[in-house]
Amino acid sequence: MNLIKSPLLFLCLVLFAYAANAENTDYAGADSNNNQIRDDVDTYISTVHTSDLKKTVLVKQAKVLQEIMKLDVQDNDATAAVGKRYMKVMSCLAGIYTVNGEDPSFMRLSRELTEKTFDTKERDTKFHVFLGKIEKMNMNSWGSLGTGSCNQL
Repeated sequence: MNLIKSPLLFLCLVLFAYAANAENTDYAGADSNNNQIRDDVDTYISTVHTSDLKKTVLVKQAKVLQEIMKLDVQDNDATAAVGKRYMKVMSCLAGIYTVNGEDPSFMRLSRELTEKTFDTKERDTKFHVFLGKIEKMNMNSWGSLGTGSCNQL
């Protein structure tokens, strides 16, 4: 009887540990330090050699991309709110790109960050569904996005 209890207790502990970690291991990916950026994307950003300003903007981009990953796109209000944040980040990126003399390496980093975040078919589909939804929304109701300004992020 003791032999049955031990494996059963072990199995219960394993299942409990798995359940406790399940929130961070869904298809949105693991975020072990809870900084709102998936671990592999966080590692990518940390290896990028660029200015502090550009790295800060990449972090902000990564956070909004992660929001998209976790978003219920059927919730129009939530989609609009995340859409507005996404558009602000993209506006900021465009402003930095233009101010810094059309720096193609920075735009490449931004594109790579997006590709890394949506690196599976399921993730990529989620991103494109999101883009399709915000494209159909009345963005004029969002007010000014502060074109090129990164201060509002």
